[in-house]
Amino acid sequence: MADTVRQLIAENIMTRLGAISITNGYSTDYGLVAEWKLTALEESDYPALVFLDDSNTVVDNIPSVISNIVHCRICIYARGTETPSQLRNMIQDVYKCLGADIWCGGYADDLKILDDNFAMAQKDNVYGSIDIRFDVYYDCRAYDLTTVN
Repeated sequence: MADTVRQLIAENIMTRLGAISITNGYSTDYGLVAEWKLTALEESDYPALVFLDDSNTVVDNIPSVISNIVHCRICIYARGTETPSQLRNMIQDVYKCLGADIWCGGYADDLKILDDNFAMAQKDNVYGSIDIRFDVYYDCRAYDLTTVN
């Protein structure tokens, strides 16, 4: 069975997130890059990137085409005394990565970053996290989510 367009978009984003590294011109090397990681992070996972495609909105449904917006989030988790500055650099890394291909390998019409939300928590050490929210716009053939229109 063919993958859905939404799955192909998710795979494209995950591939690009996995390429974020100092060697590739970014500011951070990640311990973990995951899709829908719902279990607790291990110490070796930090810093971590977690991609979630939370929901999908059908914005237009004409006889031959369904236009969609998939609402996505990337959660960045870091640990250490330098967390605030690290997180700011990590935000830039993700923005740069997403902006490098707003068409998600030809499966999307557009990708728009909506916002980011910075949070700090104190536990045994300082933990920081960022949620970056963005929308991906794509069309597929009506009632066939596997075919790009």
